[in-house]
Amino acid sequence: MRACVQDVFNLLPDVNLQSFVRAVNITTNDQMLVVYVAALIRSIIALHNLITNKLQNRDAERSEAKDKDATTTATKKKDNSSDEKKSDADSAKKDSDAKTSSADSKEQSSKK
Repeated sequence: MRACVQDVFNLLPDVNLQSFVRAVNITTNDQMLVVYVAALIRSIIALHNLITNKLQNRDAERSEAKDKDATTTATKKKDNSSDEKKSDADSAKKDSDAKTSSADSKEQSSKK
């Protein structure tokens, strides 16, 4: 049994060797660099998505405002055209009433 325990410990690397320590440090630094670059890229992508989202929201608000303005303008034009039609109809009615009354007065004067 003693031989088995010694064989296991003999398989472990010598952690005090300068070359082993240097190799472990280099490997760890490489892994930390990969993690750092991945986090940096992830944050840049997140910022890019935020900016894109803000631009889309701003464009949507602008188009919404244009639609509201267009709707308001169209409604005002409709109201104005309705008012003009009413006033045109009123003036046409007044003209026809005036013609009718002048024709009536001419008939009455010719009857006399």
